[in-house]
Amino acid sequence: MGFFRGTLVKKFSKDKKRSLADRASAAVASWPKAAILNVLREQYGDIELLEEKDNLAFYGVYDNDLRFAAVLVRSPADPNEIIEVGFVARFGGFDVTDEKIEFINSNVHIGVCGQDEQGNLILIAGVVATGPFNPAAFSMLLKAWSRDVLLALYALSDRGPVTAGFAAGQSQAARDFALNNAPGYSGKRALEDGAPREPISFQELTQHFLGRKQMLPCDGCNGRGKRGLIVKTCHDCDGSGFIEAPRQAFGA
Repeated sequence: MGFFRGTLVKKFSKDKKRSLADRASAAVASWPKAAILNVLREQYGDIELLEEKDNLAFYGVYDNDLRFAAVLVRSPADPNEIIEVGFVARFGGFDVTDEKIEFINSNVHIGVCGQDEQGNLILIAGVVATGPFNPAAFSMLLKAWSRDVLLALYALSDRGPVTAGFAAGQSQAARDFALNNAPGYSGKRALEDGAPREPISFQELTQHFLGRKQMLPCDGCNGRGKRGLIVKTCHDCDGSGFIEAPRQAFGA
């Protein structure tokens, strides 16, 4: 354990002060602090300034009964400009296991989790400012963070049906309509009949369901669509996780 000791925590510590200054001097993009706070208030209501430390500003945020901190990394050149935004939430009193941590880290979208010194589960996420600030895009980032929190709560629960925590899975009619059978499988044959399933390639599935014949997982991000601990969209695939493969890869 101790996943965050000396690693993730340092990302938001004074030990990174020099690297932050270096990035600012290299014309790193930044977002207006006021614009970021406006979106946070629109999404969550009142937010509380917890403390300001070096180039960091820590805000307490309430999402109903959930509490998390938003961390704004200020540009050394202008304290009203933000070069990174981070989020951190901790969950105490739960049975935190390696299996649960692995499950969360395998499924989160913008975050990463570990266990802190007190045995709490800690979930952390962040994004580096790129391009001009877009309130709608930042709001989507907050939704991605909320999704990662929901996933962490599911992992910490008794792990009932995963559909129980999502509105999309509540309707049997919707679930019946959304069923996509494997190519060549009619659904009439019971799954327990013991009949072997033929292996299906990724090419076959993308062609069958999406009409795409030449898509492969992106090597740059291993199909995740994001790179780095403080998450940035993968430029190789524009965040989709897939790229168009060379035509010779499929013998075309």
